[in-house]
Amino acid sequence: MELTECILTRKSIRAYKATPVPKELIIKILDEARRSPSCANTQPWEFAVFGGQVMEEMRKAFQERFLSGVAPNPEVPYPFRGWPEPYLSRHLELSKSHYHFLGIDSKNEKQVQQFWLRGFGFFGAPNGILIYIADTLPTWSILDVGIVLQTIHLLAHNYRLGCCIQLQMVVYPDVIRRLMNIPPSKKIVIGVSIGYPEEDEIINQYVSDRLALDEMVTWHGI
Repeated sequence: MELTECILTRKSIRAYKATPVPKELIIKILDEARRSPSCANTQPWEFAVFGGQVMEEMRKAFQERFLSGVAPNPEVPYPFRGWPEPYLSRHLELSKSHYHFLGIDSKNEKQVQQFWLRGFGFFGAPNGILIYIADTLPTWSILDVGIVLQTIHLLAHNYRLGCCIQLQMVVYPDVIRRLMNIPPSKKIVIGVSIGYPEEDEIINQYVSDRLALDEMVTWHGI
């Protein structure tokens, strides 16, 4: 796929076929993604790739915790509704437009719960990738994680896979550590659902808006 097309057609995928991604293809994606740039070539990222019984156990545990009202506890603090303006409004508008597109009544607790439950089931993805780093690293290394994360997402799209970058995949890190034996010296940063998109699902037709370029660029000496 041509690079510009890959960037412009990439979107978050929230419904997947049950078919697992071949291990060889995940290896190819991660092998190519490791060429991503990082600060002073520190390459702080590490990956845990999972599927099969581990995926099913993690999905079950996360959904049960969500339904039980267990508070999220990601190892990289997330502000949830603590965003300042105008970022909070953008966040809330995304939820509003997503619900509207899917026919979800935001006042209907059952419908909203089912949507969130689907997310805590990782949208039915057959595989997932967790990215973690040493907990001794400076905050700057989170930027490097973002760079490799974008590279993985674009490579997956190039190979006709779909991804969804998910905070929901890392909000119960003790479950992850129990299932995958990630040592306490590592900080679990983010997760990615990955698989073959279920193209006919309406949830995969949603594409979020972007700000106009003039709202984010100033020009100096040009």
